[in-house]
Amino acid sequence: MQSIKFLHQTLAFLLELCMLAAMGRWAYLQGKTPWAKYSFAFLIIAFAVVLWAYFAAPKSPNRLMLEYRIIFEFLLFGIACWMLYSTGLHKYAWIFGITVLVSLCLEFYFEKK
Repeated sequence: MQSIKFLHQTLAFLLELCMLAAMGRWAYLQGKTPWAKYSFAFLIIAFAVVLWAYFAAPKSPNRLMLEYRIIFEFLLFGIACWMLYSTGLHKYAWIFGITVLVSLCLEFYFEKK
């Protein structure tokens, strides 16, 4: 069971990185000039990192309770999934979304135990 939990934690971290990449890609594509593209991408990613660090990071003193954290993570991952889908990467958005759902279910299972 420990190896499955470790694999899940690794998957969850990779999904967080994918979420940031999807948000950055979407934000980059919204800009008209190179400066705007990079600035918007940086700001969106920074905002997501700050929210995640404040509400969902394991060592955060303000970490949400499990039920609220699952909802928070679902919303952030859902936004990233929509951003990925809206940039034309439909297949990857579906794969990302399904993987996120599996990961959130596993997170709920492991933390309730």
